Amino acid sequence: MQIIIFDMDGTLINSGADITTSVNFVRKQVYRLPPVSIAYVTEAINRDQRNLAMLFYETPLYEKKAQQIFEDHYHEQCVQTVRLYDGIDALLNTLAERNSILAVATNAPTSFARRMLDRLAITDAFTHIIGGGDVQNPKPDPEMVHTILDDHNYDRQHDFALMVG
Repeated sequence: MQIIIFDMDGTLINSGADITTSVNFVRKQVYRLPPVSIAYVTEAINRDQRNLAMLFYETPLYEKKAQQIFEDHYHEQCVQTVRLYDGIDALLNTLAERNSILAVATNAPTSFARRMLDRLAITDAFTHIIGGGDVQNPKPDPEMVHTILDDHNYDRQHDFALMVG
């Protein structure tokens, strides 16, 4: 058995413009801050140790109001410009033809992840789509990976597993 687990943002899809639009919406509406760039948002999200409330909104903790405004805005925004990276569709098809088991492990909320993958018509390629809220310990902790491997009765002596991204 071959199991390939993909990170989502920055590996399968490019969602940087959409998340930046929503971050900047909250910066303007709630905090009266100037916009930040896609590069800034992408770099901040990909840090292992991060306080996104501080990095995005210059406040130590998310305010409930700001978080709700972001989630409402991003629910609509997350599918506006999201796209697959070049070659991903062909890669997923090739791996499926080879009977690989494919899964997604992302720190994004599962509802947003599914919405984006649905928009890109690739949801059905994956046996699992696990978001940060589905586990007690999101990445870089291996809990998501272990959940997927355990669900497939992965045997490290006979099977092959790979995390991409």
